Amino acid sequence: MKEFLNFGGYPAAAELTGDFSRWRDFINHSIIEPVLLRDLLSLAVVNKPALFRQAFQLCLAYPAMEVSLQKLLGQLQESGNVTTIKHYLELFEGAFLIKVLQKYSGSELKKRGSSPKIVPLNTALVNARRDSFPPDQDTEWKGRLFECAVGAELCRRYDEVMYWREGGAEVDFVVKTQRGIVAIEVKSGRVKRMGGLERFCQRYKDAEPIVMDLEKGTRFLDGGELGN
Repeated sequence: MKEFLNFGGYPAAAELTGDFSRWRDFINHSIIEPVLLRDLLSLAVVNKPALFRQAFQLCLAYPAMEVSLQKLLGQLQESGNVTTIKHYLELFEGAFLIKVLQKYSGSELKKRGSSPKIVPLNTALVNARRDSFPPDQDTEWKGRLFECAVGAELCRRYDEVMYWREGGAEVDFVVKTQRGIVAIEVKSGRVKRMGGLERFCQRYKDAEPIVMDLEKGTRFLDGGELGN
């Protein structure tokens, strides 16, 4: 699990994991750069390529985190607007680099107007953009990587994956499955506010709660069923 969280699942880079510098160069120059420069910029109209690249870098800086579009916009070095950022997120999502999760609320209007939660679809993308590595001593970051990996797997298996927040209460992932709504709390060791799962289930009585600890998460990422 540690190797998977640190290096992701790109088979072509597997033999380079013993040398972080070479591995990072491969991910950046053989995977990220070709997709951003050759594929996306050749297929889509992007008036500000530098802004486009900066926006992607910020997406990787907030793995599995809820972040407002205004916050993203405020951290960009070039001028832009929220509409431009939304367009870029759609392009990144269409290239299967990230997944943008919306807030579950039961209201389509509220869901569309919420701050998104950004889930990079491979932890290799996240760590290849970091200066410090490995993140073994950083409990918060390791927790983010674990949550990101779980979220990415959920997005691969299910069409509708969201998150939930109400005040200080949150649920990491809300998934619509054949058996109904499933609310998932990822228990990865990082410090989190408790009680969100309970409050969600009080509000949505038919929801099935699941606490995804490292053991359950490992089984899930290895192909196990959700909740087992």
